[in-house]
Order: sequence, then structure tokens, then C-alpha cells
Amino acid sequence: MNKLCRFIADIFFPNRCPLCLDFIRWDEFICSHCEGALKSFPEEICPKCGKAECFCDTISYDRAFACFYYEGKAKSGILSLKDGHKEFGIYTGNLLGERIADCKIKADAVVPVPMSRKSYRKRRYNQAEVIAERIAEINSIPLLTDLLYKNESAVQHTLTKAERLENTAAFGIKSRLRLYDKKIILCDDVITTGSTMNRCAALLKEMGAAEIYAAAAATTKLKKE
Repeated sequence: MNKLCRFIADIFFPNRCPLCLDFIRWDEFICSHCEGALKSFPEEICPKCGKAECFCDTISYDRAFACFYYEGKAKSGILSLKDGHKEFGIYTGNLLGERIADCKIKADAVVPVPMSRKSYRKRRYNQAEVIAERIAEINSIPLLTDLLYKNESAVQHTLTKAERLENTAAFGIKSRLRLYDKKIILCDDVITTGSTMNRCAALLKEMGAAEIYAAAAATTKLKKE
């Protein structure tokens, strides 16, 4: 939605912070109070796997960026993004896009983790794509949405770690486009166990990608099994 449309929409549907629901300016995505309460890019998160509990020896992507831990206000923001409100996705996409640009990463494209057709019809948008759009725009690189597909499967956060790994078989390659020596930013809303990012990164490398940068709005703290 462009700025003029957002300004007009605010007249009839006043803008609210997706984290606390307080009224905010039409051109803001979260309120200053909630923004101040969020600790972005926690230092203890491993820059390669995106977890505090490092598991770098098992991943197919080469570096990871995560704005927040999936808890507190950040969790509220992610849930709002999944529930029809794109503001937190745009906000975290801006943060990720700027961080990637600051790190001088010269990627060739951004690829959002795909949704199944059934889930897309229900939500009418892919929350990973909302984030990816901002990363692509800030870094002036293409957004590629037709490389991968996902068949209908169980929701990842409802599964055990072992079940999540099996569940990633729902992802596959959709396009014949080759990515020889390309650097790709792979985007999702949350890195849970890393199994989804890992599967999609492996598929992109099968297509010829040289490096994969995983970018997510949030990452979870792994639970002991």
C-alpha cells in the first residue's frame, strides 16, 4: 500500500500499533513505546545459524539475520502479521533490509519461504513475502516468488523437532530458473528449529545458488527435548 492510500485509509480506519493497539500516526508501523521495548538483533544469536543454541554444523544456509527472539512484544507482532495485519512485517523487513545493507552483502535476489495454496487462499498473502518485499526494495534487488513451492502440510510450530524435519518434504522446486553462482536472501517470519530454512536453502543450492542468507523477523530459543 503506497503512502497516499495509507493516509486515506487512516481517515476511515485509524492506524494502531500491532503490538499494543494504541493509536499511532498513519505513516508509523509500531508505536515508539513498543519500539523502545524491543531489543533488536540480540548479540548472543549466532550470525551463521540464527540461534543462541548454535547448530552451524547441520545447516545449508551460510549466514542468518533475526531481528528479535520470538517472545513478548515481538511474538505479538508476528501473530498480528499472521492475522491479517502487515505492519509488523513491513517494520521488520525495514530492519532486516537496512542491516543487510549495512553489512555490505551484495545479494542477487530475495526469495520468501513459500506457503501452500490452501494457506495462501485463507490468508490472502504470504507473511514471509511481506518482509521480503522491504528487504528487496531497500537493497535494490529482485523479489523472486516462483522458485519454490509448498504442499499442504501440518503447521510447523505444532510439531516436535523430528516431525518438523519430516514435514519439510512438503517443500520443492517449482521453477526451471538456474541460480548459478547467485547469492540469495531467503526470508521467513520465524526461525523455529531452522528445518524450514534449511530445506529451502538446500533446494536453492540444488538450483545452483552459491550462498544463502537466511533472514527472519524472529528466532525461537530452542527447547530441550
